[in-house]
Amino acid sequence: MVRLATVAFPVPVPVALVPLSVVPLSVVPLSVVAVLAVVLVAGSGCTNRISGEPVDTPQLDADRALVSGYFGTVNAAAEEGSAAQERVFTLTQHPDFRDMQCSLQGLTVTADPAYTTLHGDPEWHPPGIADPPRGTIYVVAAAITVEQDAAVLATQISSLHVVVLDGAAYGFSPCPL
Repeated sequence: MVRLATVAFPVPVPVALVPLSVVPLSVVPLSVVAVLAVVLVAGSGCTNRISGEPVDTPQLDADRALVSGYFGTVNAAAEEGSAAQERVFTLTQHPDFRDMQCSLQGLTVTADPAYTTLHGDPEWHPPGIADPPRGTIYVVAAAITVEQDAAVLATQISSLHVVVLDGAAYGFSPCPL
């Protein structure tokens, strides 16, 4: 049996050079065991390669500004009140779904999108509709806040869809219950 008086090494020693079977666990500080466990677990997943090629996203990059502008316009209208925001939702409602709008009933809705989550969602379609809308469909995670008379009624995280069609961004008017 090999006994070590100390586990401290005067110079850094790569873990691979110190056989774990030589060091009694009663001598090794718990923090060292934890670090080794993390290194072993974290390193074990690094050997797998996922096949595929990077995809260039020029369309996404070009449309990101349109999507951002859409949310900026919707949020600016919310600052002016429910009636102003309803007008914006009417103007920015996807052309194929103009008849599917709802009254905000005095509410305002603001969105704080996490643009790093923005990506294409070509198969999405509004509930109850069989086919996706025309255009390039994007989805983005966002924090949604619903207010009435400057009082916050609800905040939630949700996925929002925006469609870029003919160089313009269109959304889908929210329908309060």
